[in-house]
Amino acid sequence: MGDGRGVAPSRFGGELFGPGQLLDATQYFIILPDGIGHGQSSKPSDGLHARFPKYTYDDMVRAQHAMLVDGLNVNHLRLVMGTSMGAMHCWVWGELYPDFADGLVPLASAPTQIAGRNRVMRKMIMDSITHDPAWKNGDYTTEPHDGLVGAINLLMMMTSSPLQWHKTAPTRDAADAWYEQQIASRVAATDANDMLYQYNA
Repeated sequence: MGDGRGVAPSRFGGELFGPGQLLDATQYFIILPDGIGHGQSSKPSDGLHARFPKYTYDDMVRAQHAMLVDGLNVNHLRLVMGTSMGAMHCWVWGELYPDFADGLVPLASAPTQIAGRNRVMRKMIMDSITHDPAWKNGDYTTEPHDGLVGAINLLMMMTSSPLQWHKTAPTRDAADAWYEQQIASRVAATDANDMLYQYNA
């Protein structure tokens, strides 16, 4: 559910984009797009709610291709790189536009249909939202709080680091307080339809 800033210099890109590094931004143009439904791109919460068109990774990559070709007049890339969902986009780039880039660097993904634990956790996230009566088939005026809490609980476990959590909250009381703060801030910053679409993509 990230955006192009996820690999910006202050994070992951700090190891890649500096002078003399592998993807030195003084030598290469680096494009960090927000995929459909993420960041500043169009999404259900912009007003269409559940009437927003369903989208897939293929749609997201086609939109990125159109942005490059039609918007930026770019007809070839040296590299397509991404992690997690962005890595899945790399595989799609290779399938849809095999000659558009010199290379693909997919990080943290496998080129296969989603299945097993990976799919089940996402299904649990989606079901948590859609089974909350407050979701109202996506036409809610107030976020479906309980469904979002359940979805966020699963997301937190899916993306967590036990050691980091222990360092952040080293006592029982600290862990309880940290968890309550996480739920409050994440629920306040999340739109249920946006999350549902993202995990359905």
